[in-house]
Amino acid sequence: MNMAYVKTSVAVQLLLCIMSWGCIYSVVSAQLPLVPAPLAADKTGLAAIESTFAAAYPGQSPTRFERQPQKPGPLPLILAYKASQPEPHWHYVTAGFSEIAGKKNKDPKVSGLGFELTIRVARTVDETPTFQDKVQEAPEWPTQLLQGLALHIYRSKSALLPGHYLNLNAPIRAQHATKLRALTFQPDAIAPTVQSVNGAFNLVQAMGVTVDELGLIERWSSRAVIDLLNQTHPGGITKLERQSILLDRKIAAKAVQGMRIDGSDTDRVLVPDLSWERPRPEGPIEIRFGRAYAETIRGVLKGRLPFERHLILIGPSLAVRLDARSYSECSIADKLLQLELDPGAVDELAESLRGDGTQRAEPQKEIRFRLVALPDLEFVFQ
Repeated sequence: MNMAYVKTSVAVQLLLCIMSWGCIYSVVSAQLPLVPAPLAADKTGLAAIESTFAAAYPGQSPTRFERQPQKPGPLPLILAYKASQPEPHWHYVTAGFSEIAGKKNKDPKVSGLGFELTIRVARTVDETPTFQDKVQEAPEWPTQLLQGLALHIYRSKSALLPGHYLNLNAPIRAQHATKLRALTFQPDAIAPTVQSVNGAFNLVQAMGVTVDELGLIERWSSRAVIDLLNQTHPGGITKLERQSILLDRKIAAKAVQGMRIDGSDTDRVLVPDLSWERPRPEGPIEIRFGRAYAETIRGVLKGRLPFERHLILIGPSLAVRLDARSYSECSIADKLLQLELDPGAVDELAESLRGDGTQRAEPQKEIRFRLVALPDLEFVFQ
């Protein structure tokens, strides 16, 4: 199962999909505090992180970013190591999602939330040693990104696992012109799973992606797009200056072919302003959502229903489920509106959701349309 967000004004949105890739089970437990405890004398759990990275980067003393009163954040510590393979980069790892200072999770097999986040950031020219061999410091902005993710995780009580993806609706580095505005997550090659005295946890690596790469994930597959990214950018290294991989015609053609063959793994789209009701007893059921979401829904729809896979649109309090059938029918079950669509209705809906049509209309004007097969149903774009 994939779950995709469309754009809203929320700074960080969690995009969930179930692609475990062999990871241990991970949730935010109600038994744990809202934020991690500060660093304490008991650092038995932290030792597992440090020893794992010490084995990969022998002889290094990592840069330590500890939580500071003037720079608040949920995580008590983030470490940064200087890596040289497959190309020079900084390798950051959080310390705080797992139990770094004593056991609190009642599950003896899982440490804390069951994961720590990492990110690999390319070292730029001005971050390499000079002719005087001065060692440059690791940049701070990745720690701000990781702290922001931590804040969202603890507020939403949602874990981040390989295969998940996030739309930040902003550059991954604040006040930067980078085209990377979203994140994907995959197992960190250094050690996908780490065993500590407090249980096991995964190392989950974030990688910055562009908006159109995120759209490809929604319309196709998180796993497939991550594979393409790793082929063009080995090691999953985040490069602020890079362009979309879809500018490469061969990669774009491969993606189109993959979507045609595989369809989409995304079975849920979260639409913050989705609603439906029958405003007049004799009138049609109205399904309402913002026109900015139409193209995202259309793209996922085309990768789901023609492949006989359902799609669920999730609003704040109501949902709409679409299924491919040989007939068209509409039914209501509590807060779920069920739409069963024949092939002609699927094509008609996809065509009506085309971005070029919905965007051409006057901004203040509502767009309304009905499907021929379901005249008792009306779609309303606002």
